[in-house]
Amino acid sequence: VYPRYGLCGHRWAGLSLVDYALLSELAYFDPKHQDLGAALDLLFPPERGAMGGGLWSAGGGGHTAHGAPLFELRLPPQEFLRHGDANFLEFYSASLNLSVVSVKGTDIGRISDFVEDIKLYTEPVVFMILSSVFPTVRMWSDNTASYMVDWLHETQVLFGLLKKKEYYHQVTEYVRSLKGRQVVLTGHSLGGGLARIAGALEGAPSVTFSPPGLGQNFRKFRPQTGPGGLTRGDLYHGSVAVVPENDPVARVDTQVGNIQHIMCKSESLALTNACHMLEGTLCELLAHCGDHRGRFTRCEYEYNIGSLVPFFWGFIDDYIFWLLPGVGLLFVFGALAIIPEI
Repeated sequence: VYPRYGLCGHRWAGLSLVDYALLSELAYFDPKHQDLGAALDLLFPPERGAMGGGLWSAGGGGHTAHGAPLFELRLPPQEFLRHGDANFLEFYSASLNLSVVSVKGTDIGRISDFVEDIKLYTEPVVFMILSSVFPTVRMWSDNTASYMVDWLHETQVLFGLLKKKEYYHQVTEYVRSLKGRQVVLTGHSLGGGLARIAGALEGAPSVTFSPPGLGQNFRKFRPQTGPGGLTRGDLYHGSVAVVPENDPVARVDTQVGNIQHIMCKSESLALTNACHMLEGTLCELLAHCGDHRGRFTRCEYEYNIGSLVPFFWGFIDDYIFWLLPGVGLLFVFGALAIIPEI
């Protein structure tokens, strides 16, 4: 009998941590490719005793001649998928009367994702840096820090440095449009952070993986229309997060809600972000929670940062004309800072 984590036996709308980790992984697939529908039917076949096996159909998880898979893929309407907004998918289950909204994490080939990472979590990172220079900053409560973050954010909006419509508003609007069924949000990394924000704003539960914290940042997140915003109570009710040890992303801001800490088997590669990978988290959950649906007997995961080198070279080649001016400016500012006046 393997040692189990505390939340292994818990279910959220009938789904386990392993189920939500798989749905978070599927958000990284290209929604226009039929492989997503095939993967969905493979990972979530009909329950035993239901109507046959889950073969893929053109709808991606739709009804087949052999039965109905557990989940049906529903792509959000085009107005929710504007360029520069968060990417997400809906997985609908008629048998569970459930919609799982899975928010995609940071795409390393999508510049807007990096921009939003910076915009959403600039202030907590600044506080982390300040606490290294001025240790007394660590004595501030999260509530005190949250007022400072909100003031900094509103100042930037006032001077036009930030747009008023936020990256997460498309997700909250879509969740609000889902009526007559349970809604749970999930996601990994940036997607987990956005799922938490949208869930807290809409009063929907969230099950997320390696998300940044919300304890200091929450006051600046508000609905697109109408008054109000998040309270500290909103952060703790209905929020569940799986946080691997040595995950640098999960150390940004303060974690809130129900937190399940897990081990990282790639600890020696932690400095290369290995502990942040969802695949490693999924293998760890399968090893210590098992699979109550009987789909997997074991899981193997190998982190090889060298496999990313061809992608980064291609990325640099595609954006060389955008990157060169920025690199040049860094050298200029660096020289001005280092070389003394003559």
